[in-house]
Amino acid sequence: MRATISEDLKSFSGQPFPLIMSNDDNMISNEEDAVSWIKDYKPAILDCLQQHGAVLLRSMPLDVPEAFSLFARAFNFPKFRYINGAAIRHKHAIEVYTECEIDASLYIFLHHELAQSTEYPRYVLFFCEQPAANGGETMLLSSIDLHDRIEKEMPEFVRELEAKGVLYTRYMSEYDMNDGNGRGWKNSLWSSTKKQAENEMTKLGLTWEWLPNEGLLTKLRAPAIRVHPQHGRKVWFNHITNNHQIICRHKRLHPEALHLSNVTFGDGSPFPEDKLHRIIEIQQELCYDVQWRHGDVLLIDNFAVQHGRRPYDGSRRNVFISSWGAEDGSSF
Repeated sequence: MRATISEDLKSFSGQPFPLIMSNDDNMISNEEDAVSWIKDYKPAILDCLQQHGAVLLRSMPLDVPEAFSLFARAFNFPKFRYINGAAIRHKHAIEVYTECEIDASLYIFLHHELAQSTEYPRYVLFFCEQPAANGGETMLLSSIDLHDRIEKEMPEFVRELEAKGVLYTRYMSEYDMNDGNGRGWKNSLWSSTKKQAENEMTKLGLTWEWLPNEGLLTKLRAPAIRVHPQHGRKVWFNHITNNHQIICRHKRLHPEALHLSNVTFGDGSPFPEDKLHRIIEIQQELCYDVQWRHGDVLLIDNFAVQHGRRPYDGSRRNVFISSWGAEDGSSF
């Protein structure tokens, strides 16, 4: 595998972002070689991940989700139970799901996986079986560099966020809705009854209100800025530009979700919308677009790196995701 440094890469605390390792010489020629390579070089790969935040493995000999599943499981990360997520996904192999089943014409705005919850994966892997003909790039962004940029431009806003935290308010219907971000509470909370859902919400530290239409409204107060357990740097670990109503208007959400779901300061006061628009501009300035190829695998540090998806032309695009916990149990 050969590391690639090109001029269009972005920065992760001064390091090239992401690190791209190419298999163009076909050194790893089949699925079994790929699994063996992970087992042999896992410490080195994780060291690269710590330095660069994301590692893109180009042209791996993986053709289908089942092969990606074997590859991802070769890391031997602890399993992660994906609970309290909003994205509708379907399982294709062991620990492998569709990325997000939202309309191809829409952005998936930059975010950390499950930053709006109290349980979130440590590592996230993506696999490209089929890239879109046009568009559909996966966006990557260092939340360490994002924090530093926002703090430099709007220090008073950052101080207010640190003092108040954020309040996530989320509406869920009973069953999944057909908008890609409309996961119902039964699916999202792995529950078939309200009692089971309440037990899960208690574990997650959520407060809730059952609505007359069998819908559910949850609330969670959480920090907006955290300290990375390895780097010791402040990280912009929140969903204020992904869950706010000014963004939800572009997601074609169910009317109830659009009306009730929102994110505010922890005391319930609204964010200045001009700040949110400026943060979105900064995110676009700093992000890197992964131009997918068949067989590509992307590994990201979910504590440090945001991801999103650009719209595409509606052609076939198969990108899959696999989420995993921390080996040492580290969290924020």
